[in-house]
Amino acid sequence: MTFGEKLRRARREKGLTQAELANQAGLGLRTIIAYEKGETYPQKRSTYQTLADILGVQADDLHNEETTASALPLSRTQWENSKRRYEELLLDGPAWPGDSTYEEYCEKMAQASRVNAANKNRNSTGLELPQITIRPALAKDFPTLLQMAHQREHQHRDGQQQEHVQR
Repeated sequence: MTFGEKLRRARREKGLTQAELANQAGLGLRTIIAYEKGETYPQKRSTYQTLADILGVQADDLHNEETTASALPLSRTQWENSKRRYEELLLDGPAWPGDSTYEEYCEKMAQASRVNAANKNRNSTGLELPQITIRPALAKDFPTLLQMAHQREHQHRDGQQQEHVQR
């Protein structure tokens, strides 16, 4: 479930309108609407905490999203930028929750992808549609992202080898 879906559900369970939540949180109505639609996410950890306090939920539960097996791995540059951006936004907040190195991230992504693939095949009816989630990458997304980066690298190398042979 995405942040927006969790926010909408918690707001409705609390019996608040979008306007009431926006007013209590000190945010604009358009901001709450955009959050619920998944168009944007809070930039500050304190915003997650404020929303969680109003709605009576845990900030981490509101913030964390389940991932899908189809998530693309981050490139090294994207991973480094994500880590840097996290640290810039949360100067006084918790330390980077992800792996300490890109290589560790990649290994975990690969392991998680293998487990997800095995579980998906075991439970598959063959009729499922692919699930796509557009949101900021989370630390737990990194294993899958790494695996996909490795696959792309191998495809790129294979394509270069075939092109060289054809010449």
